[in-house]
Amino acid sequence: MFKEPKTPILICLLIILGLFLSYSSLLSVKINCNNIDILIIPNNSTASDVAKLLEKESCINSKLFKTAVILTFNQKSIKPGRYSLKGISNLRELLRLITSFKSDRTKFTIIEGWTVNNIADKLENIIKIDRKKFINLCKSQTFIRTLGFSNYSSLEGFLYPDTYWLLNTYSEEDIISIFVNRFKEVYNKKVYPEIENMKLSTLEIVTLSSIIQSEAMYKDEMPIISSVYHNRLSKNMKLEADPTVLYFMNKYDREKFRTKTSIFKKYKDLNNPYNTYVNKGLPVAPINNPGLDALLSAVNPIDTNKVLLYFVADGRGRHIFSETLKGHKKAINKIKYGY
Repeated sequence: MFKEPKTPILICLLIILGLFLSYSSLLSVKINCNNIDILIIPNNSTASDVAKLLEKESCINSKLFKTAVILTFNQKSIKPGRYSLKGISNLRELLRLITSFKSDRTKFTIIEGWTVNNIADKLENIIKIDRKKFINLCKSQTFIRTLGFSNYSSLEGFLYPDTYWLLNTYSEEDIISIFVNRFKEVYNKKVYPEIENMKLSTLEIVTLSSIIQSEAMYKDEMPIISSVYHNRLSKNMKLEADPTVLYFMNKYDREKFRTKTSIFKKYKDLNNPYNTYVNKGLPVAPINNPGLDALLSAVNPIDTNKVLLYFVADGRGRHIFSETLKGHKKAINKIKYGY
């Protein structure tokens, strides 16, 4: 009886073994992504798009990356989002990170004007972080310095409002770093180039932005509100911004304030570093985390050809602006009494 030679079978097995070893070795290739704090993959990005991005940042050779994507059948599995590459040491871990199912990560959006406490509350509810640890880290001088900030008492103002995809394995430190690095990226690319002859520091710009964010319901009013505060600062007037008083209220009084306005007067007379009714100039630090529109308004106050110094809410989400105290009082009477 004629027997088929075993050599072809053996060769096939050796080829398969070789491919397996090559595949395994490829995924074990060490990568160095130290130049990328946050990897941002835009919507509809292809493997080639991501490969170019990684090679541009000297993270990994683009051909090597695309080969790995093809061999793992992940050409259509790359997920858009912002990724912290902290702890990613080889190609296998990188692919797992950017192609993992959404069940491995949680979509989280920071709303413009949220405080550190607001963010901590939402994160605790959504991905079960340690709320107290998150808040303490945002106030830790040691941790704040690791993020590149010196002499900052808090990260309030620097947790950038945006939508993020957070892996369930991220620690509180990882999450804060992602938010702060996004702030740095936006500020350096979009805000800093707009600063011309501005005497305010970055901390002061963000602080002013946070007040504008709290005051304005509509984006088009932000540059006008900014103008009012710049005018007051230049005249050495107190800003008298209500949100700075509200920020210093304890949670219990803030809830009662909605129905009992006398509470505001009590806090308005307290001398604290955030109270702009007592102290001249800007508060000691931001009172929330402002978005891009507020940040740009802070460095681009509108030129109204008038030295606006006052504004009052009209009860419909907008404001009436005035040059003089007399005009301001008239606007208040019009809102209260209709004349």
